[in-house]
Amino acid sequence: MAYFRIYCLPEELFSWLDDLRREKDLAALVFSRNERESRLIGAEQALAFRPDLYRLYLMPSDRMPDVPLAMNDVQQRPWGWLVADPGRLVGAGDERCLEQSTIAAEDAYEQPAPGAEPIKPAKYVRWLKRKAKTVATAGVAGVNPGGHSYRDIWYTQRARELFEDGVVWKQNATYRVGFRPIDGDDG
Repeated sequence: MAYFRIYCLPEELFSWLDDLRREKDLAALVFSRNERESRLIGAEQALAFRPDLYRLYLMPSDRMPDVPLAMNDVQQRPWGWLVADPGRLVGAGDERCLEQSTIAAEDAYEQPAPGAEPIKPAKYVRWLKRKAKTVATAGVAGVNPGGHSYRDIWYTQRARELFEDGVVWKQNATYRVGFRPIDGDDG
């Protein structure tokens, strides 16, 4: 399984995901907090950030489902879909939190139809990492006493600026443990 974890603004993440979709001809299945059903977004449609989005899947456009699916009907691993859980900037005033964005994929283990190409979404995660690394830095540490360092979690300059302005970084806003950037030999 290929993973990419990063603290970034949602707009940054969606820009990278949209670039990936255009370059690799991918469709999206998007889940929102405010809608009962998912939405299908074809490869020709723009993928725009909305604060209520909490999960999206990317798949080759020629394998896009005919109808929106319920979350429980999605079989991400067997079908070889990329999953992205976008972080959000939540809260107001002094109580703001930037949630971590996570992208993951595992190459499909279902056999493709005869003549069809196998789906290799781990390549998409590596593509996103290369794209993000042009504007991101590796390394965060837990802010709790004895907090561990995580060199495989990245952050962008824009996320760092929010941190320096008092925004807390967390994996999820409801969690107690926060994170901070690692500088140089720190951590």
